[in-house]
Amino acid sequence: MRRLSKTPAKNTLVGLLTQPAGVVLRNHGLAFLWVVVGVAVTIVIRVQLLDYRGGDVNAFVNWCDDIEKKGFAKALIGGDCNYNPAYIYVLWLATKLPFDRALVIKAFSILCDYVCAAALALVVFRARRSKLRALLAAFALLIAPTVVFNGALWGQCDMVYAAPLAVALAAVLGRRYYLAAALFGVAISVKLQAVFPLLGIWVIRREIPVRSLLLIPATYLATLVPAWLAGCSWADLLMIYVKQAQQYSGLTLNAPTVFVLLADEEKWIGPLGFWFAIAAIFMVFLACVYARVRTTATVLVRETIVFVSLAPFLLPHMHERYLFLADVMSVVYAFVFPARFWIAICVVGASLAGYSSFLFSKTPVSLTSAAVMMGVSSVVLAAELLKQHYPRVFAAHRDEREEIGARGESASAFSGRPEAKGKHVLSA
Repeated sequence: MRRLSKTPAKNTLVGLLTQPAGVVLRNHGLAFLWVVVGVAVTIVIRVQLLDYRGGDVNAFVNWCDDIEKKGFAKALIGGDCNYNPAYIYVLWLATKLPFDRALVIKAFSILCDYVCAAALALVVFRARRSKLRALLAAFALLIAPTVVFNGALWGQCDMVYAAPLAVALAAVLGRRYYLAAALFGVAISVKLQAVFPLLGIWVIRREIPVRSLLLIPATYLATLVPAWLAGCSWADLLMIYVKQAQQYSGLTLNAPTVFVLLADEEKWIGPLGFWFAIAAIFMVFLACVYARVRTTATVLVRETIVFVSLAPFLLPHMHERYLFLADVMSVVYAFVFPARFWIAICVVGASLAGYSSFLFSKTPVSLTSAAVMMGVSSVVLAAELLKQHYPRVFAAHRDEREEIGARGESASAFSGRPEAKGKHVLSA
């Protein structure tokens, strides 16, 4: 079984956190100073947005009131709450703390911002071995407009599932496979958007143990146990995601997806688009499985961003926030592959157009333009992944094009000589 290269303990998040403070300051003094300044600036940005109360955060506060009045089980199953229990526990906690509930909800998402940034900074460091680049990537992620708006302004919980996914990616690079699988399970228990097939690819490549996958359903079920003990039935708990999938109609809900460019005929375009998306994702999955590559940090970043951008772009019924993982990973991609920094601008910009359409009823660019930006980025990302995974195939095509070009040059060079022209036609 092939194994991913092991990260030295001093370069892991756990290694840094377990070092004495004096050692950290002596060995990482300048980096520590940058971290303090960066964290202070990003916190100030978020504090400016905490007073905003949109419809969604007000709905979360109402869910808190529902939990307090009806009890956890009745509020979750019979009330207005339609999220999985893993996040409803946060709302339950907000009812027990002596603080403004909207601030508690936003504070939890903001905390996850920093966990995610720290984990993905480690991924960037593993890919490029540059502390400065890793710190800049973390700072860029923390000031990315959609990341700031999602938690601090909107009070949404997308970072609550993105953070464990980010730590899972860092854990995989550190060969902590069981921890990574458990964190994938935690992320899926918060939002179904956390499902993408990377662990399956790594298992088929024989890079991580098959039995580690058992932790995904085990962790997911474990997150449901407190809700079951509170009085919810297993049947109701296991059907929450099914009910969510049936809740919304419309080919796109302010999301810059391919369906912005198509006719609004949900009855037949919706199913066709769904199965087309599944087929496209499955083809990319097979391409990753059969590629003779080892999962290094750069390969992990490439594969991750392709799945988290291609899936929401092609699937119907997407909200503007469902591109959140693509936003996050596009920033990481920009710092691992600086020549493709424009992809982060396009992806975050396209997602921001969807946010603006919902939050402010106006957009910096039209959703049609945003969908084109997202589509071009997704296609380029997929093409670059295939070029990396199958270099010989693309090299062969390049050699063939060069050979054809050389023949064309020869033919044009001898076009004034009838005998040469005839020879070329015959050889062709």
